[in-house]
Amino acid sequence: MVILADAPISLRTVQFLRQHGFECYHITEFQMADATDEEIVNFAKENGYTILTEDLDFGSIIAYTKDIEPSVIILRVGNYSTDQINALLINVLPKIKEFKNSIIVIGRKRVRIRRLPIDLKRE
Repeated sequence: MVILADAPISLRTVQFLRQHGFECYHITEFQMADATDEEIVNFAKENGYTILTEDLDFGSIIAYTKDIEPSVIILRVGNYSTDQINALLINVLPKIKEFKNSIIVIGRKRVRIRRLPIDLKRE
């Protein structure tokens, strides 16, 4: 899993994940700080990245298009500090790294995994 961190994800988290053996990039490293969510989705898809974000729009975009990639990891932890987010990710990422073609929601106490494509008729 190669991770593309969206704007709300701290650069400290990107560095932390790299230090723990994850290949991780921040969108600013690709001069994409002003990119739309759709542009980030397309970039991630073209390059085989999994998007790490706090933004629910990424999951909605992928569900609506019925694509099976890119995978998206959505953090839903509220006002966690960067250190708390890093601790959570280092615990959860090794357990979910094999889940491709999925939307993964990481909460404070649980992880939910939805395989792509999502059937919106059933939702």
